[in-house]
Order: sequence, then structure tokens, then C-alpha cells
Amino acid sequence: AQGHKSDLKACLKHGQTVQGDRKHIQQAQEWPTNVCVNPGVCEEDPREDQEEPCKKPEKDGQRGNMSEGSMRNLVKKDLGMTPYKKIRLQLLSEATIEKRRERGRILLNKLKSGTQGPVFYTDEKLFTVQAVYNSQNDQILAKSSADIPVKVRGVFRRQKPKSVMVWAGVMSDGKKSPLIFVPEGVKINKEVYLSMINDQVLPWIKAEYGETFFTFQQDSAPAHGSKLVQEWCKQNFPAFWDKFTWPPSSPDLNVMDFSM
Repeated sequence: AQGHKSDLKACLKHGQTVQGDRKHIQQAQEWPTNVCVNPGVCEEDPREDQEEPCKKPEKDGQRGNMSEGSMRNLVKKDLGMTPYKKIRLQLLSEATIEKRRERGRILLNKLKSGTQGPVFYTDEKLFTVQAVYNSQNDQILAKSSADIPVKVRGVFRRQKPKSVMVWAGVMSDGKKSPLIFVPEGVKINKEVYLSMINDQVLPWIKAEYGETFFTFQQDSAPAHGSKLVQEWCKQNFPAFWDKFTWPPSSPDLNVMDFSM
């Protein structure tokens, strides 16, 4: 099993050394990552009422004689382990998974048939007009913190930072639509969205593609899935993937989600 370096280090600090119990070290790869290398010591831990007493021990002093360098060598050389960061995944219900599977097959069949023409992928995104801050990477060199002015050292944040909503689309042939900026404070409901695609999106498509057959794509946002918008799209676009065709929970089938 592969575990985080900090987890193993926390367990080893409870008494295990590189030379202390080689048998446990050799067997560690077969154990769950939340099992301590020296369970006997952990059972005597006063924090045993916690779910994982060896997970993140308080800084109450060294219980063993292992240095950080020795621990690092143990993890990499003796155990052959590498620390990996956890990744964020989308939480999906069984019903959502099944819908994605069914609708994904429908889309694949439509695309394989060659009857869809170029696909016009669209999406909106809310951009926060505020600089990104990373406390680990954004640091200031100084001999003393007192030498740094507060305005330089501080990172000021608003409770509700300014933001801007932007709509964009791209055809599967690579041609991009102009960006459409939604005025601040305007909520994109079905009326606002319909006005936008009728007054700005449709004229651009006609100017660029004329009578060319294409398929219009949008996700299942409330404004998009309204009966008013769905009916308008069916009447004004040559082909249209309705809300019962597009898979739920915004999977990465739309190039606007992962490459634009």
C-alpha cells in the first residue's frame, strides 16, 4: 500500500527505528496505510480514543530516536514508497452515474453516425477579479518580518470579491465565438439567457456559417433546461442536444470545461 510520508512519520515517531524491527518494515507494504508500524506502542497511546491515534500526533516530544533524514530514507529506500497528494474527485450518486453512462452512449452513437456536423460547444464561467494567493509560494525575503511594511506583507481580501460572468463558445472545427460579458449583478435566468443567444449568439453563427448544418450544445443549467429555452433551441438550430441528452454534473465532454 502507498501512504503519505507524514502518516508513516507520525507512526514511526511512536517508537519504531530503522534497525529496531526489520520484520515490521518488510511487511509494511502489505499493511493498510493507516496501520502503525509499531502497533504495540500505539495501543498505549493516551490518544487511543481518536479514530487514528497515529495519524497526526500532537507535538508532545519525540517518542523515538529516528531523525527526519532516516525516516525519509526508510520510506523511499527500505519501503519503496512515494508520498502522493490526494486528488479532488466529483461526488456522484448511483443515479447520476447511470444517467451519464446511458447518455454518454447516446452521444457516442450520434457522433459516430456522422450526422451531427460541427458541434458548437458553449459554457459560462464566473471569474473572480481577485489575485490568486498561495501562502507556500508567495513569500517575501527579509531579515526580519518587522522590516516588511504591512501593505507589502498583507494579502487583502474582500468578503464578496468582484466577479464577472463570461459566456463563450467554440465550434469543433476550431472557430471561437466572441466573448460575451454579462453585466455585474445580472442573474442569468431563462429570459436573460434566451435574450443573449437570440441577440448575440445566433447572429454570429449565421454570419460565420450561413446555412451550414451544425449541432448546438449547452449544459443542463437551470436557465438552459427551461422549457422556454429548450423549445427556442429546437426551432432555431439545425440540431440540438436537449437536456435529456447531455450527461449530468458537467463531465469533461465539453472542451470548454478542460481546455479553454
